[in-house]
Amino acid sequence: MDKPNIIFIFADDWGYGDLSLHGSDFVKTPHIDRMAAEGIDFQSFTVNSPVCSPSRVAAISGQFPARFCIHQHFAGVNSNKKRGMPDWLDPEAPMLPRILKEAGYKTGHFGKWHLGKAEDSPVEDAYGYDAFATFNGSGRNEIRPEGLASVDHAEVFIKENKDQPFFINLWLHEVHLAHFPLDKYLKKFKDLDEQKRVYASVIAEGDEGVGRILALLKDLNLDEKTLVVFSSDNGAEAAGIDMPKGFEPDGQSALAAFKGEPFKRIKPIFWEWRGGVSKKYTWPSLGIRDGRWKLLVNKELEKLELYDLESDWGEKKNVSANHPEIVQKLSKKLDAWKKTLPKKPSGNSVSSMRVSKK
Repeated sequence: MDKPNIIFIFADDWGYGDLSLHGSDFVKTPHIDRMAAEGIDFQSFTVNSPVCSPSRVAAISGQFPARFCIHQHFAGVNSNKKRGMPDWLDPEAPMLPRILKEAGYKTGHFGKWHLGKAEDSPVEDAYGYDAFATFNGSGRNEIRPEGLASVDHAEVFIKENKDQPFFINLWLHEVHLAHFPLDKYLKKFKDLDEQKRVYASVIAEGDEGVGRILALLKDLNLDEKTLVVFSSDNGAEAAGIDMPKGFEPDGQSALAAFKGEPFKRIKPIFWEWRGGVSKKYTWPSLGIRDGRWKLLVNKELEKLELYDLESDWGEKKNVSANHPEIVQKLSKKLDAWKKTLPKKPSGNSVSSMRVSKK
């Protein structure tokens, strides 16, 4: 097979149960359900942060966001500074779109950005995109979050590049606040209470966007040569391209899983979270998953929890007292990883607009 087209659809704040195929009794997601029926539904899958910016950094860099001092969502420059964060993702970081572009792909990013926003932040094309239209980004070629303008731009890009391999990040606004439900869906879900009605309408709009992309691929006879991945953010290697020299990814190729073959991650997954001023927002501050085990830690609060994900998928039973040897083993790995992280952001990811607090 020639290089496949790749479309990565990243929804915002969707939960596991926000799909009808996962048992929701009020939302309807027929297009995403069809993706799962015709493809694969990954039910033991983890994104690398509970908030937008770091999870997106992980998705397009293949590295833990803590390696770039990105521990929370990007905010104002002074807020970023207080949290020890840069003001945008370093454009020199390893970037999937840039790697694919150098290998002959046309690359596009449409929808949410949230990888840094300041008056002097880099434009999106500095990260390896041939085309982009974003919100919560640099402000160049900006689109509105409500509606499906991101899908409109993605459709144009697909039509223009249908005769060559392409890569698209399609990062939807749905279901992040604020909600902008369409009348046609409010009418469809008129029998639900107001809260469910609005939420179901917004989910349905996101599902509509996915359906439009799938339909266009079929109309252009591209559906059999395009890898389409749908994920939520508070959740590469398929093009046959060699990784850049010296690049050591934290990620691991999941291509076997996309082919329906057995897949087991052999590298631990690490997290670092730095919350707000109050200690109650910093639990947990560090985490590791290694095989069946997941350890959550906050040394300042002198608190830790251990979960066996094979028998306790919902993480309801803390078994740290029963497995001190596992706690010790994972704690050592977590400490060793923490020592590899930078103490401060790189100079070319910090805004000149930062104001020192007197």
